[in-house]
Amino acid sequence: MTRQFASLAQLLALGGLVCAAIVTPGWAQGAPVTRMPCGAYEAVPSGVGSAGKPTRLSIQKGGRLLLTISDWSITRVDCADFNNDKTLELLVTTYSGGAHCCETLRAWALGTSPRQILEFAGGNADGFELRDLDGDGRMELLIGDDSFAYFDDLCYACSPSHLPMVACYADGAFQDCTRRFPEVLRPALTRYLDRVKPPDADTDIEQVEGAALGVLAISVLLGEEDKGVEAVRQAAASEAVMKWLERARPKVRDWAEARRRKIKDGRQ
Repeated sequence: MTRQFASLAQLLALGGLVCAAIVTPGWAQGAPVTRMPCGAYEAVPSGVGSAGKPTRLSIQKGGRLLLTISDWSITRVDCADFNNDKTLELLVTTYSGGAHCCETLRAWALGTSPRQILEFAGGNADGFELRDLDGDGRMELLIGDDSFAYFDDLCYACSPSHLPMVACYADGAFQDCTRRFPEVLRPALTRYLDRVKPPDADTDIEQVEGAALGVLAISVLLGEEDKGVEAVRQAAASEAVMKWLERARPKVRDWAEARRRKIKDGRQ
């Protein structure tokens, strides 16, 4: 399996699927991108790319152009006061084109002038959702982390390429707050663990390694690393899988400590 395939659906159609997909269901997607008012501002799409989507988005105020975003396609535009501070925010996703890559999510606070507060390179893990997870009246941003796509030469469909990530807005910036919301992590942990089984003629070892890696990554975020490894050991019953997972553990720990750096404010 190589990157030349445009999607998992193509692999299935070709009947050449070697590795079962290990992904998190995509977040809710917005409506087709059209001209959108957002308070005193307006988001105006233009251009049409090969995907049939606009290639540019202008942010205007009173008919005056303030800034323009360009990419292979503009895929989603949302307007919301997600932090309940009476200032609207504009969220825009763009896509660079390619088989599995790449989406970028940006957000601007629309006060007296647009101020960029987020730039997140989602890569393969496309889509986002705004949801008030803790009932405080402010919405958290649910996004995906594709850091382990193709990890250690795993096929894309085998690798855990859409790990849950939660970003919270506080003190004028987004921060990784995933560990505060174990209820977001545990369903994904269950999905990955359900795919861990002894490799055999019907279950390629890469499928098991990718699922085991997903279990390990989420277990580290939950503070349950040893428990996650033991769960994999029991389910996989494979010394080869466990040796591979042990080699991955230091990299997973480093990822868990550094993933907050993926969330930027657009000025970095």
